[in-house]
Amino acid sequence: MIRPRRWLPVIAATVLLAGGSAVLTAGPASAAPNIQICNTLNNLCANAQGGYHTPGDGVILWHNGDSNNTFSIVLLTRICNAGGGVGAGYVHNGEGGEICPFPNGSGLNNRYNGDAIVEFQDYTSALVYDPPLCIADDGSGSGAAALLGCSWIQNNFGFGGARGSVFILSHITDVNNMGTTPFFAVNYYYTVRGGCGLNQPAWMVGGSLGVKIYLNICKANMEWFQT
Repeated sequence: MIRPRRWLPVIAATVLLAGGSAVLTAGPASAAPNIQICNTLNNLCANAQGGYHTPGDGVILWHNGDSNNTFSIVLLTRICNAGGGVGAGYVHNGEGGEICPFPNGSGLNNRYNGDAIVEFQDYTSALVYDPPLCIADDGSGSGAAALLGCSWIQNNFGFGGARGSVFILSHITDVNNMGTTPFFAVNYYYTVRGGCGLNQPAWMVGGSLGVKIYLNICKANMEWFQT
């Protein structure tokens, strides 16, 4: 259950992020966010539709630098354990005895071996909701993205967030030092569900300005980067 943090008013405030960088957040904020998730195709970014940052709101593509582009990557360290030289929160294909997170024999752990397992947190929502909100499936059956509960301290950053909130970042083997390296975002839920075919990845892809992001696209035609 997502519970409002009653002691935090929904006003512009400063939140300290990992690494010590501070950003002005909450809605509606006036300053451009320090961290965004944008795509390399048209430089549009993941945006909290309407600027309310509340559960169930859509996630769309919007102009780079907008104050509601408040998304960042959070490593899910309890989905796969560390072992065999591969850290916790990264895909394992037998290292340290771990075969994770995809089903054994699917070929997907080999394909994405060592890649990061993450969620995309709306860090503005962390001022108001516990757990904060992440990009997830909106439940309509269309694959559209919405803001719903993250996996958080309550479940040690493992599985436990809203449906569709877990992603594998293709080519990203060190979240802490990724910089602006582009990645494809594989949606775990839709991939395991088989919507794109048995053992075939489903991707997070956006369209044009103002259009919702989708999590179940069967063609990897959009790379993303974290600013």
